[in-house]
Amino acid sequence: MMQNRGNVFLIGFMGSGKTTIGRLLAQELGWDFIDLDEMIERRERMSIENIFDTHGEAYFRRVEMSLLKEIVSNVSAGSTTSRTVIALGGGTPTQDATWPLLRRNGVVVYLRCRVDELYRRLQDDNTRPLLRRMPPEQRLQRIEELLILREPFYRRADIVVDSTSHQRPKDLAETVCAMIRDKF
Repeated sequence: MMQNRGNVFLIGFMGSGKTTIGRLLAQELGWDFIDLDEMIERRERMSIENIFDTHGEAYFRRVEMSLLKEIVSNVSAGSTTSRTVIALGGGTPTQDATWPLLRRNGVVVYLRCRVDELYRRLQDDNTRPLLRRMPPEQRLQRIEELLILREPFYRRADIVVDSTSHQRPKDLAETVCAMIRDKF
């Protein structure tokens, strides 16, 4: 049993299913759900895309880390009614300060997805600041490059789950639920 690890943090590349699986997992567990990117948009009163355009990625990462610390602090202090599933942005785990925070406060689950599947899911999505305005071949190359850079961080997770599988999201959430049950 892990001390003070009453939350589940979902990590993975954009398009890996963190929000979809997170909502279903929280429902399955009877826990709260928080999507970090959605909270950032509410806090900043603009889309992630506009935050990147207006303030840049460095600003976004600072806001992201600040809000993550706030969420974890609130959850740890009992400000929420139950344990929480928290879907992090794809780049959140690449910040060194993230890992001690995650390790102290929850179980980290990496939703791993193959490059070809990520490309299929993201090929027409122009809301992703790191991929928009790119022709298809550049988008595929950028996904590959970013995944290579981020994979060592993602691999630090306590649990790795293949989110490329042909399971329905609900079935995948049930799989994750079964894998984490012994952690609590």
